Amino acid sequence: FFGSYQGTRQRNGIAAEGLTSAYLPPIPAGDRSAPGFAAALAAANCGYSTLLPSFLSPQLACDGSNVSPVALKILQAKNPDGSYYFPSSGTNGYGQRAWSIPATHTEDQVVANGDYLINPKNTLAGRYFYSRNPQVSPLAGQLPGTPKFLYYSNTYSVLKLTSIVTNNLVNEARASYSYTEAVNLDKMPLGAQTSADIGQTPISSTSAHPPQLIFIIGGYTAFGNLDPLNSPTHLYQFADQVSWSHGKHTIRAGFEFEKWAYNLVWPGIQNGILLIGSFNDLLVGQAGNILGAILSTRSGPNGPIHGYRMTDVSAFVQDDWKVNSHLTLNLGTRWEYDGTLSDKYANLTNLWLSRLQSVSTLPTGPATSGAGFVGYVVPQNFTAHYGQPPDGVLVNSNNTGLREHPPLSNFAPRIGVAWQPGNSGKLVIRAGAGLFYDRVSTIAMSSAYGNNPPYAANVTYGFPNSQTLADPFPHTSLA
Repeated sequence: FFGSYQGTRQRNGIAAEGLTSAYLPPIPAGDRSAPGFAAALAAANCGYSTLLPSFLSPQLACDGSNVSPVALKILQAKNPDGSYYFPSSGTNGYGQRAWSIPATHTEDQVVANGDYLINPKNTLAGRYFYSRNPQVSPLAGQLPGTPKFLYYSNTYSVLKLTSIVTNNLVNEARASYSYTEAVNLDKMPLGAQTSADIGQTPISSTSAHPPQLIFIIGGYTAFGNLDPLNSPTHLYQFADQVSWSHGKHTIRAGFEFEKWAYNLVWPGIQNGILLIGSFNDLLVGQAGNILGAILSTRSGPNGPIHGYRMTDVSAFVQDDWKVNSHLTLNLGTRWEYDGTLSDKYANLTNLWLSRLQSVSTLPTGPATSGAGFVGYVVPQNFTAHYGQPPDGVLVNSNNTGLREHPPLSNFAPRIGVAWQPGNSGKLVIRAGAGLFYDRVSTIAMSSAYGNNPPYAANVTYGFPNSQTLADPFPHTSLA
């Protein structure tokens, strides 16, 4: 038996996660909720322009008459210590400021290995690895006051039973399990924990917090990231291999079964990200002051929720044939079933273009049933979660959005040769050839299903646009 532990503790104030440098505007000192604050703020900043010229972006009036109420609410947000979240340059003009708050990194690792001799013919071996890695990123280019909390953990375990059945027959049975988890959280300042707190219309009524603001002039960001996020993954494997030696042949055969479960809960995708040209663009907050929105998605109440599942199966047989003292052949074939994604929650709607051929007259406007939905296909387990779909939607015969199952004919023959010419024993020539299969990328499939209609609507846009700071995202409905 062997066991070990390793621990890491780090506080780092020069890592990117613990640093922010920002080119900040002048903000008058004192109570930012006082009646005269907006006028004083405008007077201190109206000498500066927005990022784009006046014929493209409204400019700040020096009397403060067009200062956005949303911008004022943002400036009034506070950190837990009572300081204002949005800092001033500390002068009567723009100035560079920098912060260093140590980022913390903790990691605990445990390794355990053990071998147990059950009897002279049976040996049980076990391997185990576990790690946990909580981190705190207080800055990473953000204004101080919105720390990001990250937690990662990994578990890997395997048991193997080796049995000597006869003098020339050995069996190895194996079972393994692995688990990985990623959790991301962030914290908002007081007075700006939700979009409602600052008088802003969010992407969704269940958006976790206001959208992240990226300032082009100034080089800093505000209001965290696209968090929270939780994505635990489970992997189960069972395998068996038998080895038989007889004369010039050593024959091995085996199989492996693998079950994969990837769960994704991402409410933070509905926070959105706004590109703000300058501080004056924030203060005015009218159409023409927002450059655009990126990575902005409208989805269901808790964001995209998926319980992806996939099964893989493989088997093989091979013969190491020692033809003579100079030539050895390795002959074998492998069969594999590369599964495709299903979803525990039936969120795998697809569109079959072939179904559209059954509609002689396509609808010319929005429709809620019938011909307007022909082409949409939902997995078989859809009705168990959501009830009967609207007329026109086809319920598939399996729990995927695909018409056919993955191929069952993936046989892959392989051959290897080791040849030693002559009798010197100084030269060996090796060669091999085989057929191999690549699986369809599950990342591409999960991304397509996760953040696209009908589960999510993309509300990303660029410049020019008609969005304002009070209502910064298009009202695009889900399909």
